[in-house]
Amino acid sequence: MAKLLNCDGGGYLGTHIDCGQGHPAAFVDYRDKAVLTVLAAVEVRRAYYHCPRCETGLLPKDRELDIVGTSLSPGVRRMIGRVGGKQPFDPGREDLEALAGVVVPTKQVERVSEELGVRIESIWKQERPAILSGKLAPLLPAAPKLYIAIDGTGVPVVPRETQGRRGKDASGKAKTRESKIGCVFTQCCQLSGRWEEFWESRAVG
Repeated sequence: MAKLLNCDGGGYLGTHIDCGQGHPAAFVDYRDKAVLTVLAAVEVRRAYYHCPRCETGLLPKDRELDIVGTSLSPGVRRMIGRVGGKQPFDPGREDLEALAGVVVPTKQVERVSEELGVRIESIWKQERPAILSGKLAPLLPAAPKLYIAIDGTGVPVVPRETQGRRGKDASGKAKTRESKIGCVFTQCCQLSGRWEEFWESRAVG
């Protein structure tokens, strides 16, 4: 993996490159960076450029590999995002280590998951007006039928929030308040027929 990532000579693009603001940025030297990939931790060699006008440094290879401001490869960040979005961060960290051999701190799972969540929400906000106006075609066809399920569950609360409410246990004191949980979902084509029969039978019964 290290040989593959470094076979480009560090991403050297010549003695000068455009800094992005119309100024020439000069090549300074090579700088190594430890990057955790799905396969292993590797050292990535990158050509470093500096623009004296902007007083900023540039590492074109970081943009090419999508590792700007991070030591995690895109693949590792996707894995963290999946486990961090489905379960608590510490169990997610344990699953990453047990299933993929990827070892990261719990705080890093939290940080990456939250950053990805912000990016996803930003994309949705940008797409929402276009979708509603009909200017953006969805990638997948619309589901022919959606199902809505709702249920109630008890949520533990402090005593003052249950005053005047009767509980179900022998003491008669309520210890929880009911919270409604809803879900909107569809079914895959193999099961949709059976689920339609099930919900229709429930509606009739």
